[in-house]
Amino acid sequence: MDAALRLEMPLLSALRIPDKDRSTPPEIRERYRAHYQEHLRRRRVRRVEWVGIAAGIAAALSAATWFAWPTAGVETLAHSGEVRVFRGGTTQGIETGDRIRAGDTLEVGARSRVRLAAGPAVALAVEGPAALEFTALDLSRAALQLRVATGTVALRADPAQPHSVELIARGVRYRLLGTSIRLTVREGEQSLAVLEGRVAVATSDGSQEVGAGEQLQIPKQSESGPLPRVRPLTATERARHELALVDNETPEEPEFQNLDEIRARYGSLSRVTLTDGTVLIGFYLREGSRSWIITPRGKIPIETHEIAQIELNYQPAQ
Repeated sequence: MDAALRLEMPLLSALRIPDKDRSTPPEIRERYRAHYQEHLRRRRVRRVEWVGIAAGIAAALSAATWFAWPTAGVETLAHSGEVRVFRGGTTQGIETGDRIRAGDTLEVGARSRVRLAAGPAVALAVEGPAALEFTALDLSRAALQLRVATGTVALRADPAQPHSVELIARGVRYRLLGTSIRLTVREGEQSLAVLEGRVAVATSDGSQEVGAGEQLQIPKQSESGPLPRVRPLTATERARHELALVDNETPEEPEFQNLDEIRARYGSLSRVTLTDGTVLIGFYLREGSRSWIITPRGKIPIETHEIAQIELNYQPAQ
């Protein structure tokens, strides 16, 4: 802007409506009008840019607020298939190392699985299809409360460490007393298997304890009435639940020296012939689409479509 135009700056209001001041030469008025219009244009552009930047920052902060993974919470150890977390109206996939906090809902797809740790005292695995909400969480004292809408939850709590673990399913409360359990909620029915320790089960009409080696099945629409009677787990049922608690990559099954030890532990043997002619002898178990056979060589996973024949209650030749 030249000196002559700067001298006319006090005439800003008149230049906005040039006809009101005829003392300013026309060429000065035209030059200043052009400069003023350019000034307004740049201000509008800057305003739009700042509005866009502010909106972007606000969106980023909102997303970070809703889905910033917490540094403390239930840690994801491993997962397979489709596993998501619903938080604050937003759903996001989960990765190993991500942490779940109180108020989150864990969603596990069909034929999917996730392993979690709530500190050193509590470990759990969830098999889909499943949906459960972490309604309360305090890792400083290993306190955990889950509301299970559907799915299977396998859980181990270290009795040597302080902990407080409770599962809620359709009005039934399961309080763990230093234990290893597997709870399945499916289409309104509930099935609890206790492998170690005890579980206090309570409804609005009463309570009872389920001990190690026992199972409690609650039919659909029976949550408000008296609890059914507890029955013992069979060897096959116990083995099925024990294997469900074991991660496929890090088996914790005991080592067996021979088939007699396997039969003594699980009650029976099976002879499995694969499509390629391979024969495996041990304790056979099928859980959904997954199959295993426990042999003196360890726990061997088997693809169901690879099985040509299964001979149950197999008696090896002496």
